[in-house]
Amino acid sequence: MDKAKVYLFVKPKAALETNYSITVKDIAEVYCNDKDIKSEVENYIVSKTKKVENWMSISSIYIIEQILDKDPNLDIEITGENEVLIEIKDKVKINKLLQALKVTSIFILLFFGAGITITNFHTDVEMDTSMEIIYETLTGKHDSNPLVLNVSYSIGLGLGVIIFFNRILTKNLRRKKEPGPMEIELFNYDKEMEDYILNDINKSDKE
Repeated sequence: MDKAKVYLFVKPKAALETNYSITVKDIAEVYCNDKDIKSEVENYIVSKTKKVENWMSISSIYIIEQILDKDPNLDIEITGENEVLIEIKDKVKINKLLQALKVTSIFILLFFGAGITITNFHTDVEMDTSMEIIYETLTGKHDSNPLVLNVSYSIGLGLGVIIFFNRILTKNLRRKKEPGPMEIELFNYDKEMEDYILNDINKSDKE
């Protein structure tokens, strides 16, 4: 009897609740010509999450072993990651008011923090003196407070930040979907953090 061919694509990461029975479909994508076998494999339980919030990992070899224990008449081909990192966290009800307060607080903190940073930078480089020199060079008149330049510079600085960190000023759908510099930095941070946690888990298991 020919064994049924099953393809597994292991995900790099999954976020699951505490004390949760992990099925194959939670951590991998399954493909098989036989839809009944595909459905069965997807619902096979391979492990269980811990009772407290934590991290854990499951290797692709372990996934294969658990599937073959339940159905040895399968020919499994696996792709994707060598192991999946699982973030275990309690199910939390979202409090919209509290969430709105958090967002508002972070916005205010970032707004004033950025303002203080820009102010300190301008003080360090003596921006006031630079504006006076630029104004006198362009107009031939001396003004200790050239409002035309100061206002124009402030508006330009704000617009520059908006254009640099957002894609809202374009009608091009592809451009709108492109990540901004901050999103890329956050993505890289998450990736490096997950790699560190995975490496730490593997080291702990070997000790």
